[in-house]
Amino acid sequence: MFLHARKLVPYVIKARVKSFERLLVPQAVKASIKSLLKKPETVFTESLIVNDEVVLDRHLRICRTLQKAIDGGGIPKTGIACEIGNGDCLSSTDLLLSAGFSKVYLVEFAFPKVDCHQMRILQAAAGAPDLENSLAIFKNIASQEVDAGRVVHIPGIMETARLPEPVDFLFSFDVLEHVGNLDLFFERCAESLRPGGYMVHKFDLSGHGILEDPIPPLDFQTYPDWIYDILFPNPGRAARNPFPEFLRMFAKHGFDIVSSETLRAAPRDYVRTIRPRLRADLQGISDEMLTILDVIVVARKR
Repeated sequence: MFLHARKLVPYVIKARVKSFERLLVPQAVKASIKSLLKKPETVFTESLIVNDEVVLDRHLRICRTLQKAIDGGGIPKTGIACEIGNGDCLSSTDLLLSAGFSKVYLVEFAFPKVDCHQMRILQAAAGAPDLENSLAIFKNIASQEVDAGRVVHIPGIMETARLPEPVDFLFSFDVLEHVGNLDLFFERCAESLRPGGYMVHKFDLSGHGILEDPIPPLDFQTYPDWIYDILFPNPGRAARNPFPEFLRMFAKHGFDIVSSETLRAAPRDYVRTIRPRLRADLQGISDEMLTILDVIVVARKR
C-alpha cells in the first residue's frame, strides 16, 4: 500500500502546482503569452523590421508630431537642441537641423547606422511636403557622411548624461514611460536646459510588449509588483508611473506646462471596471487622469 501511495505523489504535486498557478497568474497574462507564441516567425525577420511600411510611417509620424509641437508651442527654431533616446533613426534630428537649430546632441546608447534603410527614411521625410526635413544632418550627402560638428552623440541615458553646454530645446518620443527614476531624469533636463528653454515629451502610458495586445491597455496596472517583475525584469520596461506623477515632476523641477494634448485615451467605462483591481498607489487618481494613454507635453523652464 505504501508503494502504491508513493506512485501518486507526482500527480498530487502537479495538481497542487496547477491550483497555485491558477490563483497567482492572471488569465489575461496566460492569454497574451499564448498569443505571442502563436505569432508567425516572420514577425521577427530583418526584412520586416527594416523594410516594412509601418517602420517608415512611424518615423514620419515622429517628425510630424515634433514639428506640430514646435509650431503649436511657438518654440523658437534657433540655438542648440537635444534629442533624448532617438533610437535607430536620425529623421527627427534632421528635422531639427533643417528647421533652424545649429546643433543637436543625441543622448542614446549607440549612434544609428546610416545605411540604405536609414537613407530611405531620411529621403522620404525630406520629400514630404508638410515636413521641413532637408537632409541637413549630412556634411556630404553623396558619401552619406553625417556632419559630426552638428550631430553630436552623447552615449548613455539622460539620467547619467552630461551635456557639454546648455541647450535651448529638449525632445523625447516614447522615452519617458521607460524612465525608472523620474526625479533624476527631470533634474538632468533642468540642468541641461537654459532658462526660458522649451522641451517636448511624447509618451505612452499604456501596456507594452505582451501586455499591450490583445490585453486592454491598462490591465498591466492591476498586476502586483512581483508578478510584473517576473514578466518584465529588464530596465527598459514601462515603469508604470501615472500621468499625475509626470505633472508633479515638471512642476518640482521648474517647468511650466505650455500645453498638454491627449493623443489616445481609454474608455471611462473600462477604467471604472478595472479600478477595484488597480494597484494601491493608483486608487486616488481620477478616472480622467487614468484614461490618458498617449500624451504630448510642451513645457518651458522658468
